Amino acid sequence: MAFLVGLKLRGPDRDRQTDARRFAELQTSFDHVSAAIEAERSGLHRRYEAATVDAAFLAEAMENDEAGGGSSSRMDGLAATISGYHRRVEELRRQQALVDELRVVVANFTEPKPQAVDDASAGQAGPGRDGQFGPGNSR
Repeated sequence: MAFLVGLKLRGPDRDRQTDARRFAELQTSFDHVSAAIEAERSGLHRRYEAATVDAAFLAEAMENDEAGGGSSSRMDGLAATISGYHRRVEELRRQQALVDELRVVVANFTEPKPQAVDDASAGQAGPGRDGQFGPGNSR
């Protein structure tokens, strides 16, 4: 084991700072994804409102025999747009739920953990609770 003599590790404070930066970047990425989802949802909502208004006016014109030729195919197109909106909004809702869930997972992962073994005895080895010698327990 003489080859390990020169091995130096960074201090725990530096490790904590590195980890904190890494997970802060991850949370920032979640913010960017959430903002992109919201921007798409808002744009879809504006187009949905326009399509529903157009469909309402077109339906009224068709009922009053005031609509020109091609009104039926235009109505079909508006109906497809409205239906597609609902499908896409549901997919965006699922994506946002996943991002929210990942935020919780990362927050739980980065919470300070209680030390199971105090630092003074961490380097000592011996039998584990089960009485067996194993990794970290053998002398």
